[in-house]
Amino acid sequence: MSTTLSPAALQGMTLAEVVAENVRAYAGRRRLTRSELARMIGMNNTAAGSRWRGEIEWRLSELPGVANALCVTINDLMTPPRGVELRPPTGLEPATSGLEGPCSIH
Repeated sequence: MSTTLSPAALQGMTLAEVVAENVRAYAGRRRLTRSELARMIGMNNTAAGSRWRGEIEWRLSELPGVANALCVTINDLMTPPRGVELRPPTGLEPATSGLEGPCSIH
């Protein structure tokens, strides 16, 4: 998929950003507006608009309908553009202590 990405996007995108970008790009290729996509997947315009703009993440349960409406696979929606690395979302740093369990290797 060839889309014009901002310099910030080339530094890495979260999976949520990738999905939102891909939904917009594939919809554009099919000449579908946000409203048309919303109608096709049974979502109201407000909810679809928030997801379209990346303000709210697309739910995993919504992706099959979106992929079907856009005639792509879920994998297509989740694949970063060429040359873009996935980065983890901020604010979800892993815990590093207290994770020892019965199977821990010391």
